[in-house]
Amino acid sequence: MLQSNTDIYHLNPTNLLIFRDEKNLDKSRYRDVIPGELTRVKLQPDIDDKHDFINANYVSGYRDQEKAYIFTQGK
Repeated sequence: MLQSNTDIYHLNPTNLLIFRDEKNLDKSRYRDVIPGELTRVKLQPDIDDKHDFINANYVSGYRDQEKAYIFTQGK
């Protein structure tokens, strides 16, 4: 069970570097909303963009169905 919001938004320095990378800044509508690393959606990088970043997280669904939904920011 989660003890606090810090359990949900556990960040490691690598995640912050990815989030704050200049290439990824335009991929977030709100720059103070950081995706949680444990459930972050990771894209397959293409040739031009080597990062897997999108500001989105998987969310469980009915009866704890894993990765039932993706929460992201709209523009």
